[in-house]
Parts: sequence; C-alpha cells; structure tokens
Amino acid sequence: MNAAKAINVFAAFTSYISEGTPVHISNFGTFEVRKRAARVSHDVHSREKILVDEQNIPVFRAGKALKLATK
Repeated sequence: MNAAKAINVFAAFTSYISEGTPVHISNFGTFEVRKRAARVSHDVHSREKILVDEQNIPVFRAGKALKLATK
C-alpha cells in the first residue's frame, strides 16, 4: 500500500466516524464517536471554574485479537 492509499483510507475513516457510523476492522478494533457530557473543569492558569460543553469525542475499542496479541 502506498502513502496516497493510506491517506485515502484514513480520510474515509474520518468521514464515516464524523457521520456517526462506527468503523469495524476485523481482528483489530472499532473506531466510533461518543458524546462526552458537559462538566465543570478549571482553567489551569487562573484556577477559575469553567463549564465545558457537551462534545463528541473519537473512541477506539480494541478487538479480541489485538488484546490477546498485546498481553
């Protein structure tokens, strides 16, 4: 696989994931988007409390084969 094809694969992953469609790779894992709830945090410089809005975050769940290979 050359670099251009690899970049196209990652562009396709990004497209599917941003639409809310999980991407499953056999024996490797699943990429998906989950909502992170709004929460109270603090500014590291001023220590002032701030409200962080709900946001979508990318998540990777390792598949069984990957988990076994890394033990």
